[in-house]
Amino acid sequence: MWNELEDFQQDLIIGQIARWMMELLKHFFPKIGSLYPVEDKPGGVQVGPIIQPLFYANGRSEHKLDRGPFSSARDYLSGCALRELDSTRLMFSQDTSKEYQERYQQEKINVERSMTLFEELIQRCPGLDEGDLEMAPFSLDMHKIGLKNFTVKDEDYSRVVSYILKS
Repeated sequence: MWNELEDFQQDLIIGQIARWMMELLKHFFPKIGSLYPVEDKPGGVQVGPIIQPLFYANGRSEHKLDRGPFSSARDYLSGCALRELDSTRLMFSQDTSKEYQERYQQEKINVERSMTLFEELIQRCPGLDEGDLEMAPFSLDMHKIGLKNFTVKDEDYSRVVSYILKS
């Protein structure tokens, strides 16, 4: 539908999305995680475990991984490194060919080396959790916002009426 809109209608939609994003960026949270509704508070949200596919895809949902919420950027990045290490350690390859097992072991070593280096970099990064007190709290990650996730009014395609986040 986007390509069928007039230029001014496209501008109106982009303007609405930009205003929403600016409003959303004003909301800060004490931890890194996914937002969940608070049952006894209409419209209220709380930060809980992360539900992004990286924490659940490729068999990861079967394993007890630390999904947060994380209280600092350092903890979150370390959690990501540990997630990758745990994922490779929990995979099994005993019912596969010898060639596959050898390749698997090499990839496992590569992941372990990479995550060890990543963890060293996290620890060496000065100011990761310190710095500007106004910017220190966590705000929303909106990297998945895309036009395909917006719904517009039937009578007026230049009016956005809702947004649905799709994984």
